[in-house]
Amino acid sequence: MNEQKLKRRLGSVIILAGMITISLLVMFEAFPNLQSSGYEIMIQFPSAPGVKESTEVRKSGIEIGRVTDVELKPDGGVILTITVDHGVAIGHHESCRIKMGSLLTGSAILEFTVKPVEVLLAEFDTNEDGVLDAKETAKSLQPVTAGSMISNGLVVDDPLTVLVNMQQNMSETFGSIQQAGTGVDDAAGEFKTLMKNLNDSFTESEAELKQAVKQTHDAMQKFETAMDSINAVVGDEETRLKLKASVNEIPVVLKQATQTLATAQQTMKYFETVGQKAESNLDHLEKFTRPLGERGEMLVESITSSVENFDNTVSQMNELVTTLNNAEGSLHKIVHDDELYYSIKRTTTNIEDATRRLRPILNDLRVFSDKIATDPRQLGVGGMLDRRPVGAGVKSPLW
Repeated sequence: MNEQKLKRRLGSVIILAGMITISLLVMFEAFPNLQSSGYEIMIQFPSAPGVKESTEVRKSGIEIGRVTDVELKPDGGVILTITVDHGVAIGHHESCRIKMGSLLTGSAILEFTVKPVEVLLAEFDTNEDGVLDAKETAKSLQPVTAGSMISNGLVVDDPLTVLVNMQQNMSETFGSIQQAGTGVDDAAGEFKTLMKNLNDSFTESEAELKQAVKQTHDAMQKFETAMDSINAVVGDEETRLKLKASVNEIPVVLKQATQTLATAQQTMKYFETVGQKAESNLDHLEKFTRPLGERGEMLVESITSSVENFDNTVSQMNELVTTLNNAEGSLHKIVHDDELYYSIKRTTTNIEDATRRLRPILNDLRVFSDKIATDPRQLGVGGMLDRRPVGAGVKSPLW
């Protein structure tokens, strides 16, 4: 019987320990993830309070994955590697933030939420019109590929930190209110002192105040007299009609003045256009005259040399014309003497005839020289006695 009790108590202890272990695993989220594996993405955060391996990742309140690696960067910041379940797409329009999951354990969770409108416009509004069109919206909805890096991770302050900051702000606010109350008390004392000083001043200068009141009364009487005079002038029927007509003409005058101003504005715009064209023309002219100014001395020398050459040419042409007009000159005789012209023409004809007759002789000489060059034996007695055909002899190596 004692052995049975011992077994029951031992079983109860084992069951109780198992329940406590399971409760602690659930409370501290230390149990392994039994879900199917997914694809990995990396997210960069400035800090990762309460995040460790196997920290839960959610989207719209639903668990979609777990943190698999926490890497501390040497220059500050944290890179978290998370595994997202297959079939769950993370879009570029979403950002990941770290927030407190449990006040009791201090553990955190990662949650994907849609980015604010101003952030979406800053990232995807390529034409900068302030609205995401269909193409830009489709680009923002594209899913993040496996192995990508997301660099816009956010950290949400936990409620305890917010309460501490709020308590500090409230303390500062109460201190400011207390200082303001002290300032109001000081201002009330200063105002009381001011009123006392004013009262003392009025008591000391009562005579001066009476004189100032009397002067004000006299001034009001003079103003009343002036208004009566103005009423006497304006009260005249003819004067009122003229004033009315003048007032009626004021809109016409204003309209004409507006038209005049509009015309003047158009004229000024025209002058501005003309000025711009003149400035453009001056710029073009400057582009043309700048090289001339830079090469001015060279151009002047070149122009001077060209003028001198032209002068020399004119002088030589003048001499040539003078020579042609000289009756004793050869050119004049050639140009004006018909007999000399026909003599030169006959001489040229004879030369052409002689050239035509010499051409067959030159051809024969060329054939003869070719034969001699081919077979030099023809110039001797051996060539006459040799019965071999012409060209069958030994040829010179030079040919």
